[in-house]
Amino acid sequence: GEKYPIFDPQMRTALNASALAGSHLLVSGCYIVSQAEDTEFCKSLFGYKLGSPHGSRSGMLGDMPFSSKRNSEIYCVERPDGLKAASKTAQIWLRYPDTGMGAALGHDNGKCRTVSIGVPLETVISENDRLYILKTILEYFREGRIPGEED
Repeated sequence: GEKYPIFDPQMRTALNASALAGSHLLVSGCYIVSQAEDTEFCKSLFGYKLGSPHGSRSGMLGDMPFSSKRNSEIYCVERPDGLKAASKTAQIWLRYPDTGMGAALGHDNGKCRTVSIGVPLETVISENDRLYILKTILEYFREGRIPGEED
């Protein structure tokens, strides 16, 4: 398939500048690491590395369904990235239940907090689930605590 830039040089510069200014960042998408041009950038800013380019086939982000089959409502995610924490300051938040791979994680690098999700947020089917995800992310950005493995 055709590859599209995930974090081109201009985007990496802009995201690093935002992080240095203390902005918190959210990234979501199905190829945020498997097709990333600079995996060291992903590790340092977002705190993730590739666990698997085939993170799940279940269509579930934790207990929340996402579009994983062709349909007339929204595009499907056939092959989401499985994420691994790349530092001690990154924490898995959600997993794909069929593989146990990381589906979302939070990272606090001391300058900013980031959340990375291995599927596009808009493909989460339920509006209530999308709202829960966004509310949790905003609380993490404000308070510095994201639900995770120890919860």
